[in-house]
Amino acid sequence: MLKNFFVFFIKNKRLTLLIFILFISLTIPLYDYYNYHQYDFLAHTNLYINNEKLNINPIEICPVSLNNEYPNLFENKTKNFFTRIYINNHLLKDKDYIKIDRLNKDNNIDLKIVNFFKIYKFKIRTIPSELENVKLYYYSSQKYTNGDYYFDYLNNNNSYVYKMNKNGEIVFFYGKSYNNSCSVMNFKKHNLKGKTYYSFFEPNIKNKNSTSAINNGHIVILDEKYNPINKIKLLKTSKVTNCTDVENHVFDYLGNNHHIVSAALDREVNYKNIKNVKIKSSYFQEVKDGKVVFEWETADFPELMEESFEQNDYNPKKPSDYAHINNVAITPDNNFIVSFRNLDSVIKVNRKGEIVWKLGGKDDSFHLSEVQKFSRQHDAQYIDKNKIIVFDNGFNKKNTRILIFTLDEKKLKVTEFKSLDKFSIYSPFCGSVQLLSKNTILIGWGCNTQGKVASIVNINNGKIIQEIKMSTENIVNYKARNF
Repeated sequence: MLKNFFVFFIKNKRLTLLIFILFISLTIPLYDYYNYHQYDFLAHTNLYINNEKLNINPIEICPVSLNNEYPNLFENKTKNFFTRIYINNHLLKDKDYIKIDRLNKDNNIDLKIVNFFKIYKFKIRTIPSELENVKLYYYSSQKYTNGDYYFDYLNNNNSYVYKMNKNGEIVFFYGKSYNNSCSVMNFKKHNLKGKTYYSFFEPNIKNKNSTSAINNGHIVILDEKYNPINKIKLLKTSKVTNCTDVENHVFDYLGNNHHIVSAALDREVNYKNIKNVKIKSSYFQEVKDGKVVFEWETADFPELMEESFEQNDYNPKKPSDYAHINNVAITPDNNFIVSFRNLDSVIKVNRKGEIVWKLGGKDDSFHLSEVQKFSRQHDAQYIDKNKIIVFDNGFNKKNTRILIFTLDEKKLKVTEFKSLDKFSIYSPFCGSVQLLSKNTILIGWGCNTQGKVASIVNINNGKIIQEIKMSTENIVNYKARNF
């Protein structure tokens, strides 16, 4: 029968030629269509890593989140019976937990996707390209080897929060690309009643009110294995009626079901002879057991509008971020100190909501000398009963310093003052400082052009013990912490 089949085609050469031409004319367009749309198919391949969909791009692939301390969750959610996914040559079932031994540019994950007779092979990066050159450098025989480092990396494309161990190895990251220059940031570790939690701010991509200075969104809470377990937003009160988004600068986890968050509330006020002036009122609330136990905002103190150094053009068109909150800390006497960048002032607020004193700014209660004055500061906090440490961005003199004030709060006097100012660096935005021990501090350098992420410094002589740097010159790291 097969012989007769071939004989038929040999005798009918013209028909055979026509069939061959028809076959080619159909095959080539179908093949071209298949090749052209193959990545459309890949876009519908739903591979999730740690609960986040992997963007399968033929040029570069990197997960949203990955760690090398615990197994990572890989899930195949593709609704296609004929699609199979292999991770490091292991056939992925519905879900698998896979351990990654290290996160660096030389350790990629093999991804193979099989669909019918077509095989796609990719390399999944275990670290984003932006973070692969973060390095830890030692400048002293003394090394600080306690705890891990917690950073954020901010730019106009992608942003990340990441954890680095004491050996300078990145062991966790989370990051995405957002609109409106928004960023994940403010990464922290919390030990509460023997349990470990992590937190960071994540912007709301649907919120159109975000700017490069103020992002609106929520706080993500992770468990000890970096699994998201909660999202924290504002609770509604008589002051908070229309918005539940927190802003990006403040989050303190004080205990289970106990935290502080901040927001920038849109208000309209009358200012001098101008009616309906739009402002961003800096606000924070303390929440305990699901209830707001304290709240405070700058709009209740109109005199602060006169004390602003930036964002103070006050008009009915564009909201003025005249105060700009960037830190809230509990004081030793269980009140609050609040850092306001655009007021050049750190303000103490008591539990009645009253302003107790102002350190710095136009209405300075302590009458600081010229050398003691700071500008556009960040991260003010108590490091002892009567000592406050401040990251002074140094906007006025273009020189960033770390300042320590010993205060007599009853007499409103500075009894002792220390300035660490020999770093030859200027950070106009962001920045942080943390007391690590009696003799050491961690400085997060914020926005700078020297590629510096953070430095551990001897507080007695100002010498740098060790430093974290990136290969890029321009860098923005909102806050650095060691836990």
